[in-house]
Amino acid sequence: MFRLMLLAAILVSTSCNELNPPKPQPRRIVWKPLETWSGHGNQQTGNFDMSIFRWRVHWKTAGDTAPGKSHFAVTVNSAVSGRDLSELVNHDGPGEGYAEVNDDPRLYYLVITSNDLDWTVTVEEPIETGGRPQ
Repeated sequence: MFRLMLLAAILVSTSCNELNPPKPQPRRIVWKPLETWSGHGNQQTGNFDMSIFRWRVHWKTAGDTAPGKSHFAVTVNSAVSGRDLSELVNHDGPGEGYAEVNDDPRLYYLVITSNDLDWTVTVEEPIETGGRPQ
């Protein structure tokens, strides 16, 4: 009789686990910095290789030395052909933001134009976390 009750308890326990499987964790994106440049004035960055289709630029400007006249712009260029692919940022005065790039994997460089602002620009790649439990 004891064995029969033990067997019944094990079966109930097992069937409850099958009815309530562990829930998958939500997937989320974490952005990993790859390259960072900072300065004051204009600059062309060195080449960087992006082997993925989606990445972004995090930019920040500060130290406005000519209020009302300061400007900041960033374009992304192909390091293979040298052509301008897209204007990522076009901003007056101090600020901060993100600009996402969706393009073919290749070598790139950035052209930064800054009037009267200190700036920092970081290229970031997405890392996916979470998902199904293992």
